[in-house]
Amino acid sequence: MHFTEVIANFLRPKPKPEACPDLGRRVTMDKLKEISPQLAELIEEILSDDEGLKGFLPNQPVQAGEKVLGKAPTLSHRLWHLSEFYNREATQARVDARFAPPGEAGECITRSLKAGFKLRVIDGMFWWIVRTELNLWNTPLMLKEGWVIVEGPKPVVPWGPAPR
Repeated sequence: MHFTEVIANFLRPKPKPEACPDLGRRVTMDKLKEISPQLAELIEEILSDDEGLKGFLPNQPVQAGEKVLGKAPTLSHRLWHLSEFYNREATQARVDARFAPPGEAGECITRSLKAGFKLRVIDGMFWWIVRTELNLWNTPLMLKEGWVIVEGPKPVVPWGPAPR
């Protein structure tokens, strides 16, 4: 099936769920696996419930004077856990590459790059969900302990702070 056919199938009117109870996530994931197995794998990883990742928590306390803007939605917590996990994996692979024998350094660099790209994608999804949920598109944000979102420092450029 070509990509355009898959898109056309998504755009066609959908039958009512009660008419076809099996229509739902499984069918969508099957189609996604057809057109992009890598994206389907990433989504399945995000949706899995790995208890071992819950140790990655935001640990910076809110400082006096920081403007609290809201809390990170529960849905986004899993993304934060994963982004911190891949941050650690990318960093560890870079350290491994530095001390690896010359023949093994390339494999470590590849591991670091793969983890780094996953980190950027998942981190981007985390901030997209937070910004969408809290409707905060023109504000620099930071995540603090207790899943609290605070206003971050304003970017400073040679001609002054960025306009609002």
